[in-house]
Amino acid sequence: MFKKLFFLSSSLVLLAGCATPKTVNKDNIVGSWKCDYSFQQGQNDVTVHSNEVFRLDGTASTLGVIRTTPIAGETPQEYSFSGEALWQINGDLLTLNVVDMQTMESNKTSFEGNNIHNMFKSESKEEYQILTLTNDKLTLRHQMRDFVYHCSKNE
Repeated sequence: MFKKLFFLSSSLVLLAGCATPKTVNKDNIVGSWKCDYSFQQGQNDVTVHSNEVFRLDGTASTLGVIRTTPIAGETPQEYSFSGEALWQINGDLLTLNVVDMQTMESNKTSFEGNNIHNMFKSESKEEYQILTLTNDKLTLRHQMRDFVYHCSKNE
């Protein structure tokens, strides 16, 4: 589940009333993006902050942090992640083929009873609907989990 977070954790700015594009300018995605996204997992609030890089040659990389804010009395947790993927855009669909993913826990506890390393698969395919893609804004909706990622271009 968390591998979806980093690649556009990311999500990724959802603009009210914005129509979904039928086709997008693929060149706009090339560059470095700062992405943020949050959701609730059980009784934990989870935030994800990442830097995503999309290269002209169809490769992508990610580097980020996942933080949990648990219910009272539990210890907050933090995980770092990095990964590599191949990307392509077809219409308004962004496909990421994750070829490598690494995680590191900041403590020895587990998240929701699972070791975070088991949550990240080193190879997977992720699909996102592109809601917004301009020179400086990227908004994506994960196809399977309906999470929305909000990104702004790094300068």
